[in-house]
Amino acid sequence: MPEEARCFMLHLRTRLRLWSLLISAFAGQARLSRVLALGSRRRESLRSETERR
Repeated sequence: MPEEARCFMLHLRTRLRLWSLLISAFAGQARLSRVLALGSRRRESLRSETERR
């Protein structure tokens, strides 16, 4: 029984690590896309300002 419990805990731990990796990857991708969108928007506003002058 303790051996099974240890195997189960190890399995749970690896599953948790995988899930945390997935969540962190998704969060990083969302943050990256948001930063890229903000950068492109800022670039567009800068270009329009230079055209206005």
